Amino acid sequence: MKKIEAMHSIAVIALAAIFLTAGLLVSCGDSPGGGDIYYTVTFATPNATPPAKVTVLAGSKITQPRTPDKNSDGYNAKLTKWNTNIAVAWDFDNDSVYEDMTLTAVWAPYTAGEKGPAGGTIVRASSTKFSRGFYYNPSRQPEKDCYYLECAPLPLSYSQIKWASNGKENTDIPNTYEEIGLGMRGTWEILDKDPNAPAAKYCADYSSGGRYDWFLPSPEELLCVKDHIDIAAFYGYLTVGYWTSYQPTFEPTLATWIEMKSGAINTQLKSLTASVLPMRAF
Repeated sequence: MKKIEAMHSIAVIALAAIFLTAGLLVSCGDSPGGGDIYYTVTFATPNATPPAKVTVLAGSKITQPRTPDKNSDGYNAKLTKWNTNIAVAWDFDNDSVYEDMTLTAVWAPYTAGEKGPAGGTIVRASSTKFSRGFYYNPSRQPEKDCYYLECAPLPLSYSQIKWASNGKENTDIPNTYEEIGLGMRGTWEILDKDPNAPAAKYCADYSSGGRYDWFLPSPEELLCVKDHIDIAAFYGYLTVGYWTSYQPTFEPTLATWIEMKSGAINTQLKSLTASVLPMRAF
């Protein structure tokens, strides 16, 4: 009799162990039927229609997605965090998924001097929007309303380059401008007349942080850099002259450049060399 009772106890213990093990497996991503459990995470951003979705194994971490440069109102451009359904910030490094959920982007405005979305520096931040472009060519960057200017991360590694390509030093580029918002148009006006223009082409071909909408800045755009970049931190890198996209009217052999330490605007022959600093507007 005692032997039967002992065997019964052993059977109960074994059965309990089986159920416990099954419960642990389910909690680690397995369903009671033996299959994996998956959950859907929806990333809700004002510019995403419909919001992006990913399906992940229960207990897994998720990778933070790349988001638009700015939300639907344009001015609030800095993604500060992703909130859960209960308005708690999601920690992509440590949090794991155990249910279907929506993560909502929380935005704030940039301020001049901080790091931008492409890894450069925000050199202009304004609640007053400006238009980038006015250059209607479907193959080029389109016009759009902007609130920010971002200069490329420093320092850049390249030699000083010419404004015009060989044989194009006397080519007139009439539709270039000095104002903020017109550097991109000037860049594409240059490249339409001189497709291999070194300074403009370098900027148009430049990429950083997954962004490809860079241009050779206008004089007023480039001057924004002087107020928000610590020149001393770059060991004099910004003390040299930098090309702009502006050709003075009726001066087809000349282009403007800026001596960044003093902010002086000068002109010199397009055949001479200077540095370039790509910028983008968003």
